[in-house]
Amino acid sequence: SRFFMGVSVLMVIVAVLLNQWVLGFFGKEFLAGSNVVLFRGIGQVINSSVGSVWLLLSMTGRSKLNMIGTSSAAVINVIMNLLLIPRMGIDGAAIASMIAVSFINILGYIFVKRIFKVKVFWIF
Repeated sequence: SRFFMGVSVLMVIVAVLLNQWVLGFFGKEFLAGSNVVLFRGIGQVINSSVGSVWLLLSMTGRSKLNMIGTSSAAVINVIMNLLLIPRMGIDGAAIASMIAVSFINILGYIFVKRIFKVKVFWIF
């Protein structure tokens, strides 16, 4: 998990630093989504840092927790989209997605930590 988090952080940093150039290559319309790269990248760093927590829970017979977590994240995503897209447009959608992805992965990490007494990071 730490390795994948490190790779993800590097990829997000490169993507954020080069997003104007890369998105500009496809046209000026794409430049409006430059913040999306940052917001989605943050969510993916959190996703990669916790590893396959939901797969672990499903494989150990705790698929009900998986269903509850996925359903909760879906509800959060829909509510956040309804609140943020009218005000912020594509950036609002990216923020809603970042929050939902972060929520489900942090929740899965908490479940795995409490059930299996596993610590991936020495702080948490």
